[in-house]
Amino acid sequence: FGLANTLIGLILAHTVIAAPFAFAVISTAMASQDHSLEQAAWTMGASKGRALFAVVLRGMLPSVIAGFGIAFATSWDEVVLALFLQSGPDKTLPVTIYKYMESGIIPTVPAVSGLLVLVIVLVVLLPRLRRRRAGA
Repeated sequence: FGLANTLIGLILAHTVIAAPFAFAVISTAMASQDHSLEQAAWTMGASKGRALFAVVLRGMLPSVIAGFGIAFATSWDEVVLALFLQSGPDKTLPVTIYKYMESGIIPTVPAVSGLLVLVIVLVVLLPRLRRRRAGA
């Protein structure tokens, strides 16, 4: 199809790999969704679109965020896929880190790893701190 060594091919391949995991999480949340809440919103005068966004999607937001996180982690872990599908000067970060690790000890890899750990810790801790301050 001529998708090798293109950004669209890389995005399509990562989507095919990661989408089933996100679909599993989101479809489970959809199956456990209480339909009476949506019907109650209709009864109170909300349109079907408004009820969808205000009730259904708001109730599923944690599952959508979890599905995004799982899909992102799955895509991030697929260095082999990126190695096969991408060549040239525009490499993804996991491929670049892998190339640096092959060439020997370079301080760039621990620095990037430390920054990634810091970002993950902040993403996990900041909502908890906000909830604690709002509750106090």
